[in-house]
Amino acid sequence: MSLPLLSRLPTELHLNIIFYLELRDKSVLASTSRHFRSIIPQPSHKDFLDAETSAWARDNHLYACRRCVRFRRFEEFADDMKKGKRCRSQIDANTRFCLKCGVEDKLYAPGTCLTILNKPHVLCRICGILTDLIGDQGACARCLPGPQRNHMRFTSPNGHEYEQDVDWARWPIWSPRNSQEFYGVWLDA
Repeated sequence: MSLPLLSRLPTELHLNIIFYLELRDKSVLASTSRHFRSIIPQPSHKDFLDAETSAWARDNHLYACRRCVRFRRFEEFADDMKKGKRCRSQIDANTRFCLKCGVEDKLYAPGTCLTILNKPHVLCRICGILTDLIGDQGACARCLPGPQRNHMRFTSPNGHEYEQDVDWARWPIWSPRNSQEFYGVWLDA
């Protein structure tokens, strides 16, 4: 079996071609073979900040995280990290970090109240879960139930009233990098 035409080129030409590619194109090329993954350098945070201003990153709502040095979707940042001096192309954009890094690296203190997608959340000081089920004194509603603000009252079709705990918004468990992500750049976008 013969090699594809691109693989037949010398490595020096590969490096020259890679130099002119954008971050997204480098990630796609690196995912094609071990050879390209080994010769394409790991992107720096500055590379992500430069790529953040591209139309592709804007259309997919991608922001660069300083701590994990990768793209994350806008839902994965607190609202304060996406506005003011930390929004795209601003002076403090290089200090932005995602929720995962903020929780895992203890950049958010236990009991901290955050706003995510205009909805209040709390990093529970007891169990350490980031949730929108807010209880009392910096804890979640499971650990220290506060006023009944996380329940909704419904009426069934046959007229019976019932309450349902709104438990759908608990923060998801983080998984390690999978094969569909390469440096946090989504290939399907």
